Amino acid sequence: PYSKLEELGALAASFNNMAKQLEESFYRTKASEERFRQLAETIQEVFWITTPLNEKLIYISPAYEKIWGRSTVNLYLDPTSWSNAIHEEDRDSVLHEFREQINGGIYDKEYRIKRPDGTIRWIHDTGFPIKDKNNLIERIVGVARDVTAKKEAEETIKELNADLEKKVEQRTEELRKSNLDLLDAVENLRKIMKELKGAQDQLLQTEKLA
Repeated sequence: PYSKLEELGALAASFNNMAKQLEESFYRTKASEERFRQLAETIQEVFWITTPLNEKLIYISPAYEKIWGRSTVNLYLDPTSWSNAIHEEDRDSVLHEFREQINGGIYDKEYRIKRPDGTIRWIHDTGFPIKDKNNLIERIVGVARDVTAKKEAEETIKELNADLEKKVEQRTEELRKSNLDLLDAVENLRKIMKELKGAQDQLLQTEKLA
């Protein structure tokens, strides 16, 4: 049988082993968090994590300040303030779809934001729910991208296509009118030829009678 001293020694060794494992786990977690932070802070997209009802912002990457032109500090203080920047014509539909994530839906939306300097940016925002072991949503994770250049390029292509279609319609109309003018000219030529033939026939008839 173990003596009290041996039992205490074994217990101390067990506690020491647990402390060592906890310390190693802590440093592994810290290393993972550091890698995550470095990645999130270098990407151009806005990486965000919120609680299901968006009552608390868990994380927002620094790219938010560059794209939105607003402070991340203020967003942490008031997680709902991000919606204030959404264009008034897009705000209701964006907030509606964002709330649908609570029911396990996927959030995927393009919308406009208005920066403090008055400029408009197009955002492509996607998010999806993260569930716990009980299948309950514990957070929402998403990525927001600035797609202004893409939207402007699409608008330019749209305008060019519209201009091209207009020019094609104009040219088609010009050709149609030219064809009509050509048909009129051919018809007039036929009339002239018919009149000449009639004059020739009349001349021949007159010569026969002479």
